[in-house]
Amino acid sequence: MNIAGAEYSNKASSGVRHCHRSNKVDPISAYLPTSLRPVVGPISHNKATIEDAADDGDGDRLSKLPNDLLLNILERVDTLDALRACFLSKQMLKLPTLLSQLFLSAGSIPGHHDSARVFRPSEVLRTNRAVAHVTDNILSTRSPEITISKLKIKFVLTQHESLTIGKSVARAIATQKFGAAEFEVTTDKAYKICSPADFLHFGKQFNDFVGACPDAFAGLTRLWLRNMRFGEFDIPNILSTCKLLESLRLSHCDSGIHSVLQVEHAQLAELEIDQGKFERVELICLPKLQRVRYNNWCSYEDPLYFGFAPQLSKLILTKTAVRSQKTLELSQLLANVSSISDLHLDFRSEKVLISHLNHICPFSLYI
Repeated sequence: MNIAGAEYSNKASSGVRHCHRSNKVDPISAYLPTSLRPVVGPISHNKATIEDAADDGDGDRLSKLPNDLLLNILERVDTLDALRACFLSKQMLKLPTLLSQLFLSAGSIPGHHDSARVFRPSEVLRTNRAVAHVTDNILSTRSPEITISKLKIKFVLTQHESLTIGKSVARAIATQKFGAAEFEVTTDKAYKICSPADFLHFGKQFNDFVGACPDAFAGLTRLWLRNMRFGEFDIPNILSTCKLLESLRLSHCDSGIHSVLQVEHAQLAELEIDQGKFERVELICLPKLQRVRYNNWCSYEDPLYFGFAPQLSKLILTKTAVRSQKTLELSQLLANVSSISDLHLDFRSEKVLISHLNHICPFSLYI
């Protein structure tokens, strides 16, 4: 997402007829405070309510579909977009609490589907507040009998909003039927403009977040972090808190330049690292690990060490940045691995020696 100057354009308000001022409570107020209402949908006190206007023509055809079909449609889009659609009629207003799949994103700004449009930072942060508020309201008002099969929340790491999201998810995990839960956490500064102090600040801020909401992280199955620098033991401690974690992605995250990351986890099946400053990542004990992807490491030595990872079947290694003088010998790198069936290599800036891999079962090699 490009965050730059752009004016908010409300396309959804077109087609609603002008009428008398309505005294009805706007349906969006059930989910968002007044200050955040413009983020999610059109609010006009000079027009009839949207459901009344829709009943005047063909605009209400969507709401006349059966609830199970409507839910199927709404669960395929961002939940904030689904809320906008639910303002069509009173019948649809009850649907958000019946959704079994929820995807809430700070990037869901009105008009975000337009690839040519850019956004101001204030728009993203305002939508981030909306995400926190909607998360809290939907999770606290839904029926505990309806399983949340998938919950994904993409948000900017800010203290108040993060705590709101974390505590809401923790309560929901404790009181409702839950399937998969995912956090995608980014920062209010892009990687390219972050200073070393910024990375350390974001790492500490995230550690504080985990410490304040351990029950939320204990129920996560997927976690994606961006632009954070941690202490030596912080990432292992985060992993020990996230007991159910199946997928971890670290983008521009590390524990310091030339640090060593040791990874142990009983449930982790997927690990992806993008451009961290690790000297080496040691996969110590990962009995369920199946997929590893490492993009653009900075080490001049072997970037990975494989300990106990008996189910590892797919390995993707990409190095397109600075060339090192050391030749990467796959036979040495994969000495402890015999289960790989999919090996993807993209070494436009690296010397690679592919030989003596007889100990590995037959595999597909992509270069």
